[in-house]
Amino acid sequence: MNKTVIALMNEVEMALGSNYEVRCGEIEKEKNKKKIMIIVHEKENDDTTAFEVNQLVECIKNGRFSVKKAAEKLVEAYKIKETPEERKILLTREFVLENVTYKLINKQRNAKKLESVPHKDILDLAATYKVTYNAEDGRNIVIELDNETIETVNVSLDELDAAARKNTSKHGFIVMSMPHLGIASEEEETIMHVITNPECHEGAIAMLYKDCLAKVAEVYDDNVIILPSSIHEIIVMPETQVKTHLSDLKEIIFGVNNEDCIAEDEVLGDLPYRFDKTTGELSIIK
Repeated sequence: MNKTVIALMNEVEMALGSNYEVRCGEIEKEKNKKKIMIIVHEKENDDTTAFEVNQLVECIKNGRFSVKKAAEKLVEAYKIKETPEERKILLTREFVLENVTYKLINKQRNAKKLESVPHKDILDLAATYKVTYNAEDGRNIVIELDNETIETVNVSLDELDAAARKNTSKHGFIVMSMPHLGIASEEEETIMHVITNPECHEGAIAMLYKDCLAKVAEVYDDNVIILPSSIHEIIVMPETQVKTHLSDLKEIIFGVNNEDCIAEDEVLGDLPYRFDKTTGELSIIK
């Protein structure tokens, strides 16, 4: 076993304390390739967790992390999760790429957070990245990815975004009709829909999928006006239906954002958007 792995193992054992036994080993992965493992055994509960640390070791060798920093990352992964299954997935590139999806948030409201997390800008919004999976006990585990994590697992932003786009689209989106919001008179026929995902959770990311908006525009045979209802959904309607009432849209959004049922961290935005049926471009209505 090389000196870097032994140093990492010793640093982890020192950080965890005397109730833990830490050892290292190798598993044959492919021809001439091996998984480097660090195994943590909690003596009191007889609980053993194995971590593949090839990428951490590589980070130490190329100077991204000191041995101490790498050990802190591994100990954090061990302590933050409640089961061995949850602990060990944090440090694998394959797991991140297979399970990463988008979350859409407001840039201004989350400016501080965006300093430390990978994200993709969409006008005044930002798509961040999360890993979601089901634990063996049935719990839904969500891990929001930060810059350090994607650096540790050696995933580029382009790779992360491509995987998130593919994985998010697998869930699909649903369109539901809804009553009018007072943007037209009672005599006028109103067409209004909600777009979200089948889980009705963080489904506003549909704004990032122009093919979804294009289908709505095709049905409307019109440009699409979008109201950011929350991070969970958006409200859409034909432009011709509201073009004489655009001044009311900001007031409606303000009212939705200040409803008691919308938590502060679930507010998506303050401005309406327009999807152009011809060009496929999304823009802010100011």
